[in-house]
Amino acid sequence: MVKIVRYSAGMTSKIFGFVESKKMAELMAAGYSKEELTQIIEEQNLFSLRDAKRLRRTVNYVYERLTSLPKEALSIISSSDIEAGKVLVLVGIMRTDALFGEFVYEIYRMKKILGERAIENRDLNDFFDDKANQSDEVAGWSEASVKKLKNVYIRNLVDAGLLEDAKNRTVINIILSGKVEKMLRDNGMETYLKAIKGER
Repeated sequence: MVKIVRYSAGMTSKIFGFVESKKMAELMAAGYSKEELTQIIEEQNLFSLRDAKRLRRTVNYVYERLTSLPKEALSIISSSDIEAGKVLVLVGIMRTDALFGEFVYEIYRMKKILGERAIENRDLNDFFDDKANQSDEVAGWSEASVKKLKNVYIRNLVDAGLLEDAKNRTVINIILSGKVEKMLRDNGMETYLKAIKGER
């Protein structure tokens, strides 16, 4: 049976959300249910969002990302190891957004494998052109939506510490802790590890 991958342009209205992920990971690690942590976040305004609809939406996608990760990831994200925490938030985004996951694996990973210095405009254009040829869904997106997605994808990599900045998009060689590597390997997430480390 052929697996059908559903692509989404919903990331245009989502943030990387490391601070939000860290706060939620603390609540989840403490054993609070989704309903309980939602109430706490709302009552204490932990996400600094006044719009109730936007707050609920942010809670939902941050929760989805965190629950896609191994339980051990919660303690790392909520700890003082900011670099490792950001990488795990990135993995959560990759696991819950198929197209972004493919972008990191196909574009960022190959940049590191080939020793190329930065992600260029042509890399972004070629990636989305290729996906549009493979998917009617992607082909149907407006030019404005694709442009926003390109910006969000780059911003995610910058926020995760994998690119130097959004303008030059210089690739950074980060060093993952053995603990994070082992956790990802032990939980069948080696693909994400290869994408971030630039391994074949």
